[in-house]
Amino acid sequence: VVAGKQYNKNSFQQWLWGKHYRKDWVTPVTVRTIDLDTVNGGLTAYEKGGGRQSKTLRLRNAAGKEYVLRSNDKSFGKALPEKYRGTFIEDIIDGQVSIAQPYSAITIPGMAAAAGIYHTNPQIVYVPSQKALGEFDKDFGNDLYLFEQRPDENWEEAPNFGNSKKIVSTEKMLENIFSDNDNRADQAGFVRARLFDMFIGDWGRHEDQWRWATIEEGDKKFYKPIPRDRDQVYTKFDGALLSIGISAAGAGHLETFGKDIKNVATYNYPARNLDRQIANEPSKEQWITIAKDLQQSLTDKVIEESVKQLPPEVFPLSGNEIIRKLKSRRDKLVEFATDYYSFLAREVDIVGTHDSEFFEIRSVSPAETEISIYDINKEGQPKKNPFYSRKFLSTETNEIRIYGLTGNDQYAINTGAANRIKIRIIGGPGKDVYISTGAVRVDIYDNGDNDFTKLDGPKKHLSENPFIHLYNYTGFNYDKKGPGPVLSYNSEDHIYVGLKYEIEKQQWRKQPFGYQHELAARYSISEGAFSFGYNSIFTSLIGNWDLHLNADYDLVRWTNFFGIGNETLRGKENRDFNRVRSKEFYAGAGIERTFAGYHYAGLTAFYQMVEILDDPGRFITKQTPSFISFDQKKFGGAKLNYRYQKLDNGAVPTRGIKFVADLSFMQNLEQSDSTVANFSSAINIYIPLSKSFVFALKTGGAALTGKPEFYQLNKLTGSKTLRGYRKYRFYGESMFYNQAELQFIRNVKTYLFSGKAGLIALYDIGRVWQPGESSGTWHYGYGGGIMLAPFNKVSVAVFYAISRDERDFSIRILKDL
Repeated sequence: VVAGKQYNKNSFQQWLWGKHYRKDWVTPVTVRTIDLDTVNGGLTAYEKGGGRQSKTLRLRNAAGKEYVLRSNDKSFGKALPEKYRGTFIEDIIDGQVSIAQPYSAITIPGMAAAAGIYHTNPQIVYVPSQKALGEFDKDFGNDLYLFEQRPDENWEEAPNFGNSKKIVSTEKMLENIFSDNDNRADQAGFVRARLFDMFIGDWGRHEDQWRWATIEEGDKKFYKPIPRDRDQVYTKFDGALLSIGISAAGAGHLETFGKDIKNVATYNYPARNLDRQIANEPSKEQWITIAKDLQQSLTDKVIEESVKQLPPEVFPLSGNEIIRKLKSRRDKLVEFATDYYSFLAREVDIVGTHDSEFFEIRSVSPAETEISIYDINKEGQPKKNPFYSRKFLSTETNEIRIYGLTGNDQYAINTGAANRIKIRIIGGPGKDVYISTGAVRVDIYDNGDNDFTKLDGPKKHLSENPFIHLYNYTGFNYDKKGPGPVLSYNSEDHIYVGLKYEIEKQQWRKQPFGYQHELAARYSISEGAFSFGYNSIFTSLIGNWDLHLNADYDLVRWTNFFGIGNETLRGKENRDFNRVRSKEFYAGAGIERTFAGYHYAGLTAFYQMVEILDDPGRFITKQTPSFISFDQKKFGGAKLNYRYQKLDNGAVPTRGIKFVADLSFMQNLEQSDSTVANFSSAINIYIPLSKSFVFALKTGGAALTGKPEFYQLNKLTGSKTLRGYRKYRFYGESMFYNQAELQFIRNVKTYLFSGKAGLIALYDIGRVWQPGESSGTWHYGYGGGIMLAPFNKVSVAVFYAISRDERDFSIRILKDL
């Protein structure tokens, strides 16, 4: 049989999307055929599995033991949201199945057994059409499968599952260890299994990739890990476009199986939540000891014999390469263990249970803190031996968070004045008791209904809001930093390209990050000009208010200027005649906040420098009033803004409202009598008329007072206010505009496009007012446009509008944030 003939691609397609293991997939192999009536005492098919990528069929024998058939071939596209299915995106994703060696799973049991790790014993089999498949014969007959035990419930006769009478899911295991401190996960065994994952290149070890063997010892239950689904080991992520896509998506954990791991922490990103919960007690020495033991167990012979379980037809294609890489990774296991331990040790979450417990936090030395957790007996006293204990070094750990969950817990804190590790204690609901004498760098988060009478030193954060107790199992994320491309569009620069460097730092209980810095250099293709920018966000820096810092420097910025007032003429000169060049710098610092889901408010203080460049032969030098200055101007000011937005979709709104209002004040820093105040507002309303028709209305205006420079005046400009005219066509102290659209929008799904598409009829009207000018003219533009919203994430509308001045194209881009 052939595992996947569809993965046979020409050399150009392989260059684009990767060579992967395509030869292994298209090479015919001989495999065992099974008859469900006879295998393992006879099996009955009873249920289709819920796998999103593979066809799975659950089987059961007369003794109640379960087995599973999982199709060797997969469909990654099945895991995509519905809007991507049936499109070229699904085909591209499905084409990446060949990243995996098709028979890799059968090479794992020998190595896992040698390493002392529980495992399934998968076989590659061919299942012909047969009566035993019953109603499933049509979907499952005549195909190639992985056939293995299903680790669930009772497998007491299976040593590869620890002879466990009760095998549970990760969700159930977590529920059990949080509910009762007599239930504990085998942390050392989990570390062993995770290092083995790194050895074989099994990068996607999320929660559903595990089952847990329940081992009872007296009144205690220990949960030992059973890894499953080993069909994505040894993966290759080569190919020009695939590599670009992985980089653009920030998916650094998708790393080709090689002789080494580039970044151990990034490689283990999918397993971050479980690792932080189940691998937070073993010391660095224990990690290294386990790694060395694995190195001793995974001999060259074990590796070679395991990989030679591949079908003999494909072993020459990839077997020797896999063996070489496995041996290299085995030799680096201590390095992997050290690196990953160091990453996990920086910030540690220690989670209690819903029982009542005694937490002892004490400094062994200024650089060493020991944390132990004890069960509490019926007399309210801690039992003799802790069920959790670890010493933390300040050279390894920056912060420890202790979550008591529920129960009446006791906290004895003795960290001393020299403690160097930040410790946060989140007490949780219940009557907790805190005892401390002079502890420093310790913060307590709880409500006021607890015993703090013997507490001295720690800082208390008390609140009746239940959020104070929150433990978020999935709340941890990675810091990010590195360069990236800039490709964007705005109404001023049109399309611009460039490079950026971004730093994103995570902080406790701050979403989506603690702070972010971005430094960018951009080049406007249409304007032929460079600009530089810096932006930073500090989340919830002042209560619930974010701090924003930004700066922009434009070496050359282009605008249009036709004069001041409502009656200015376009003229017959070429388009460049009315263009104005300026050099601009802006720096701002402000606070912003989103509240109640739909409201946004911000206050920003800023500094601005503007210098109009004197270009001989242009309108600005020949026909402008004498008060226009080419001197460099410097301004300081403040801006207050408010936004209310409640739309059904930000990219293609068909129902809802958006309102914005801005109030700004600017002072010329070199002329005390030159001040400007401006107020502007706009409202967008979207009214569905039928299933396909939407009426969209945008009305706005602005009014200015003071002594403005011409570029500080309000402007009617392009697609945002008045279509059919060039950008910045009319300047005035006050303005008003109205944009009306009748939109015909339909859902469209073809192989090349999925999303919304539509036709738009438009009518815009507006004008400006300027003191000393008498004008009753209203300017209008009318026309139509087309809109495409691929996957409803971003919409691009191109308009063609006609006015008294000219016929003009404009573009509007909306994003669903």
